[in-house]
Amino acid sequence: MRNYIRVEEPEPKPEPPPKRWRFTERDQKIVLAMARYEGFLSVPQVLDLYFPSSKSAVKRAYKRLELLWRARYLNRPTRQQRYELPEMIYWLSKKGADFVKSEGAGYTIQRTKNGK
Repeated sequence: MRNYIRVEEPEPKPEPPPKRWRFTERDQKIVLAMARYEGFLSVPQVLDLYFPSSKSAVKRAYKRLELLWRARYLNRPTRQQRYELPEMIYWLSKKGADFVKSEGAGYTIQRTKNGK
């Protein structure tokens, strides 16, 4: 397993999450999992790892990932890039990578822009 994470910056800046939003224990686990899995996960992978099977699990997973994106812990593809992907993915942002580093997870952060 590699011990570094490649971080790409998002294109449009998301609207911030609601003021009452909290960075929950599950949110923290999702962000740390991104680091374990080389910096990114698909929505189905996040579902399998952190959302028990139920009718509402998919909706709740998408909502939490969107809130983590809006809080800038995660990045996601642009609308144009999403059309080219078989499934939605999220990856660590600078803030997410800084959180992972602050947790002492043992990763070295490599920041990139425009996929370089």
